[in-house]
Amino acid sequence: FFRTPLLPKMSLLWHCMFIALVTEAVLVLIMCLPLPMAIQRGFGALLRKIWGIPGFKILVSCYLIVCCGLCYDAYTDAEKYRLKAKDKSADGNAIGRMKESMFLHQRNIYIAAGCAFFMLVLWAFTSYLKKISMQRDEIKALKAEKKQE
Repeated sequence: FFRTPLLPKMSLLWHCMFIALVTEAVLVLIMCLPLPMAIQRGFGALLRKIWGIPGFKILVSCYLIVCCGLCYDAYTDAEKYRLKAKDKSADGNAIGRMKESMFLHQRNIYIAAGCAFFMLVLWAFTSYLKKISMQRDEIKALKAEKKQE
């Protein structure tokens, strides 16, 4: 009696991208929260250790390139369906399916672009933390030098 339309499901790739998006968003949220200084330093030290792993920056760069490629792919597919949906000769049911497909590809654009954005924010934040820790170490060294004099 009640028939549900067969919706195209998210592929495994887009599920993984969505999980990465949520994980990156949670990490950025944790970094923005006003946490006690000990927790902030511990979290910052953990991030610096992770980003200090040899080859990790290359991995992140490859991840950003893949995100941009997926964003472009989803954009071209969404644009294709947008142009098909404007076709006046198609029946109403076909236009509905095309608009639905266009919506799903637009969702994929937002997922890929969000992943790239949050990864860039994480990259900038860890480089900022690295600079702060280097300056903190310099200040400690100068204080120790003044005490010795």
